[in-house]
Amino acid sequence: MSDLLEAAKLDWSDIDPSIPGTLFERGLDPAKRSQLGAHYTDRDKIMQIVTPVVVQPLRVRWAETRTRIEGLIREAPKETSKRLLQDREFAARAKTLTYPEGLHRAFRKRLAAYRVLDPASGSGDFLYLDLLAATDIEHRVRQPIFGRRQASGTSQRSGNSIAACG
Repeated sequence: MSDLLEAAKLDWSDIDPSIPGTLFERGLDPAKRSQLGAHYTDRDKIMQIVTPVVVQPLRVRWAETRTRIEGLIREAPKETSKRLLQDREFAARAKTLTYPEGLHRAFRKRLAAYRVLDPASGSGDFLYLDLLAATDIEHRVRQPIFGRRQASGTSQRSGNSIAACG
């Protein structure tokens, strides 16, 4: 047990996650392995499940949400260097941009609440690859939708900005 605790303290970040799975499978007696149903599933086979079941639906939902946010931002009153928004227009813009910010927050909240179950468990590669896929989508969600100048057109008066709504 002490060896296991010491191994847990090491930096394993450079080790491909498939290695423990392969070692797990090969460490079992082949006759017992089939009785237990213990089989290591490689990355490509895992992704054949993760991509259509997890990645594609989340990407589609994000694309729909992003398109909706972009449309709402485009419709909001604009302030330029030649034309500052008057108080009423400024208030309308701030109010209009509240909804896209809420859409973005709701999507991020939904993504944060995302759960996956791997009943087989094994080496944990399925969960690991699923987490990588979800993290990639989260990275996309955090990218700016428009450049900071366009998206934060609420001006410096309000402090509201949807530049991080990407």
